[in-house]
Amino acid sequence: MVYFTLEPKKKKEDFFNMEEELYTFVNSLDKFRLIVVKGLRRYGKTSLIHTGLNLAKVDHLFIDCRLLPLTAASFNDFLSIIEAEISRDKKVRELIRGVEHIEIGGLIKFRIRRPETLIKFLESLKDTVIVLDEAQELRRLRFRLDYFLAYALDNLNIRIVVSGSQVGLLERFLKMEDPEAPLYGRPYRSVELKPLTKDKSVEFLKIGFKQEGVIVSEELVHKAVEAFDGIIGWLTHFGYNYVRGMKSLDLVLDKAVNLAFTEIQHFLETRGVAKDRYIEVLKTIAITEECSWSEIRRALEARLGRVPDTALANILRNLVDMSIIAKINNNYTISDPILFRAVKKLLKPAK
Repeated sequence: MVYFTLEPKKKKEDFFNMEEELYTFVNSLDKFRLIVVKGLRRYGKTSLIHTGLNLAKVDHLFIDCRLLPLTAASFNDFLSIIEAEISRDKKVRELIRGVEHIEIGGLIKFRIRRPETLIKFLESLKDTVIVLDEAQELRRLRFRLDYFLAYALDNLNIRIVVSGSQVGLLERFLKMEDPEAPLYGRPYRSVELKPLTKDKSVEFLKIGFKQEGVIVSEELVHKAVEAFDGIIGWLTHFGYNYVRGMKSLDLVLDKAVNLAFTEIQHFLETRGVAKDRYIEVLKTIAITEECSWSEIRRALEARLGRVPDTALANILRNLVDMSIIAKINNNYTISDPILFRAVKKLLKPAK
C-alpha cells in the first residue's frame, strides 16, 4: 500500500479517507442507473470510481473523454475512443463476438459508424458499467449525446457513471434540471468530492511518508498542507516528488504551479479575440484575491476600454464553469491555491 503514486488508485487500501463518498458510490451502483461524480480537478474522482467499481466487483468500460479532439468532435471521434479502449479489454472482446457490424481483429472496429451500432454494442455488454470520465468534454461533439444517453437509460439494461472536474460545464452538458432536456427527470445519484480537512491532510502526508520509509519534519508537513490546502492530488504530487529526490517544498511547489500555468495558457489560447479580456479578469481577481462584479468591471474597462455587460457575464460564467474561479457570496475568487499562484504568474511581464 502506497499513497504517493500518480496513477489513479484502484484498491480500497490505497484510497485515503473519503469513506462516506466511497460508500455512497458503491451503494448507488445497485440502486441507480445513472451516477454523477463531481469535484474539481485533482480531488480524487477517478480513484473513487475505480476503487468503488473494484470494491463492488463489477466489470466496467472506462472512457476518457479528454481524448476527444480539442476542437469540435464528431460521433466518429467518439467511436474511435471506444474502439481503442475495448481493443485492450479481453472480457469485452468475448462479450461482443457475433455482434452485427463489429469487426474483431487486432483492433476492434465498428464497420457501420452510426448510433445504432453503438446501441447494439452496449446491449452486448450485459452488466458492464459504462464510465464517461471528464464527460463535460462531450459537449463538443457534433452529436447530441445527451439524447443518446437518455435513450440508453430508458431502453437498455445499462448503468452509466459520468464524472467531471469542470463542474459548471458538466451540469450544462447533462442539463438534469432543465425540463426541456432529454435527461430531465431521470433518477440519479450525485457524489461530490471535497478537499481534505487540514487534520486529514496532515494525516495523509504522515502516513504516505511512513509508507515510503522517509522521515520528514512536522514543520515540512504543515508547510506543505498550507501550500496545497487539502487537495489530495497536489498533496500526492508533493509526496511523490519529495520521496524521489526533490527535497525542497519550493521546488515541488514551482513544478506544480508551472503545470497549472500551462493548463491556464492552453485554456486562454482557445478564447480567440476575447483572450485579453480573460487575462485581465484573472489578473484582477489574483490581485485582490476576492472581488465583486463591479470591481472586476472597473479594472477591466480601465485597461481595455468599455466592455458590454453580456461579454463580462459570459467571461465570468465560463471561468466558473471551467472551475478556474469560484463565486462565493457574490464575489469571485480562485479557490485552488496552486491555480491561484499560476494565475499570479500572468501579472509578471513576459521576458
